[in-house]
Amino acid sequence: MGMVDGVKTLIKYTRNPIEIVVDYRRGKQKIRVKCWNGTEFTLDHRPLYVSYTGLLCHLIENNVIEVGDGKVFVAKTNIEIDLNSTSLHRIHHAKKYIQNGQIKILNRDLISFKFNNINLKLKTLDGLNGLGQVVEVFFDKIYDEFNFKGKKVLDIGGFIGDSSIFFSISGAKKVVTVEPIAHELIRENLALNSITNVEVLPYAFSNKSKIVEIKMVGDAVVGASMYRENGDKVISVQSITPGGIFQKYGEFDIVKMDCECCEYETLKQVLEFVREGIVVEFHHPTKTLRKKKERLLEELKSVSASTLIDDKDASLIKIEKG
Repeated sequence: MGMVDGVKTLIKYTRNPIEIVVDYRRGKQKIRVKCWNGTEFTLDHRPLYVSYTGLLCHLIENNVIEVGDGKVFVAKTNIEIDLNSTSLHRIHHAKKYIQNGQIKILNRDLISFKFNNINLKLKTLDGLNGLGQVVEVFFDKIYDEFNFKGKKVLDIGGFIGDSSIFFSISGAKKVVTVEPIAHELIRENLALNSITNVEVLPYAFSNKSKIVEIKMVGDAVVGASMYRENGDKVISVQSITPGGIFQKYGEFDIVKMDCECCEYETLKQVLEFVREGIVVEFHHPTKTLRKKKERLLEELKSVSASTLIDDKDASLIKIEKG
């Protein structure tokens, strides 16, 4: 959420938007927030993002969260939520599914839900980091573009295992997932849900086998990439190449790619070993990368590419082989 949208949300959902902004800019240590539904509470200045205070009131009005003693909790529980813009955005993304009980938050890093009449539990990273991806994969079904039944699937960018579990439950015969950071969490989630047909490869993905440096902002796995220009934490990871994977496993029917810009250097190689097609998330936070994506797709004359989602910083593309 940008600053302009944040201010609009602040005006829409709080009764004292000017007071909030003025107190924040003056560095006042305790900031009073008044929601339109009558809820009033005080927040510490330091963790408060003014642009998300309106969102906080919105979630309170919808009985998704509660505030007490300057802390935020999942409604009707004692599960505390980090008071920051990222956590609130995750909760907001899942709002309607939390409201109707389709998603249950069990603690700060564990959720439960049902998919294809199967009860699932998924461990997230701390602060419900992964909740948004669960909504996208299991409820929005952003990868439901191919028939996975009996298919061999390569999942490049496994994150917490959400997409690999989706492919498995959707009928895939075999799933191989590549994840350089959260691979142990994937294994935990596979065991938690008795998934046995997913193999986890703890590598980065690049066009050359090498040790790569992955840059992170704090401990945030989302957005961590060897292509980031900034980051206050760097971890070194061995990479694996498309050729290395296909030499060991042979061709795959379907590939999903969400690897934080590795798609630009590896997509052509991956296409050589895919029978049906790919769902790839292109990351283009800059105009240069967006143009690079457009040039790359223009070069792929032998495939059919269709845009599923097109946002400012990323787009989801379905590529079908002829």
